[in-house]
Amino acid sequence: MATKKYYVVISDLISMSTEFVESGKNDPFYDGTINCAKFDAVGLFAIYSRTHTGDENGKTIYKVGMVHLADMETGEIINVGLAETLAGIKTDICYLLLTKKEEDHYKKESSSEWSAKDCYIMTGRKHNGDENGSTTIYSRKLEAHRAIIFGKDETLELKKENELISIECEESAGTEVEKEVFSKGNVSFYLPITGRTHSGDENGKTTTYFTKYYIEIEVDDK
Repeated sequence: MATKKYYVVISDLISMSTEFVESGKNDPFYDGTINCAKFDAVGLFAIYSRTHTGDENGKTIYKVGMVHLADMETGEIINVGLAETLAGIKTDICYLLLTKKEEDHYKKESSSEWSAKDCYIMTGRKHNGDENGSTTIYSRKLEAHRAIIFGKDETLELKKENELISIECEESAGTEVEKEVFSKGNVSFYLPITGRTHSGDENGKTTTYFTKYYIEIEVDDK
């Protein structure tokens, strides 16, 4: 037996791109809000990319993708979507859960600073107005499980590497902020967003943070 690491990644295999006015002005449908919780019936989704151009009346584009446990060396995906429903049917399945409880952070955008708690990932954001308007970050706790006996499972420890990954850019520059870690065929995999800071107006700097979460499990090395 050998110990292998499987990382929490977000794929663009099943993904959505949403574009709206950053301030929410004249936008009754989105109101400056993106929230992945609305996709719960389909699978586990999180934000992996953000692009903003211009001031508060400029466009913001978010990309949302499905969350996986994957081997970064081989591209193997081991978790099965919403497989908690299969735990009583097949053993040794690994699967992920996002807690229903959302954690809200309200900050003035011009001096906003958010860092996710351990095992939390960014699943939404809301902003209204200019840099003096408030920003809300939505995050949800991620849990990893494995079915070990009919109708039961075990919780796997979700660890994180010491390396802190960040991308800094001018807020208005139109930079696509995302951290791709590997690709397989036509599918790319990205790290979840776990922190964000912004200072000033649209000419200020925004720093986005990404975390490498992983689990370790015993596998047959034959």
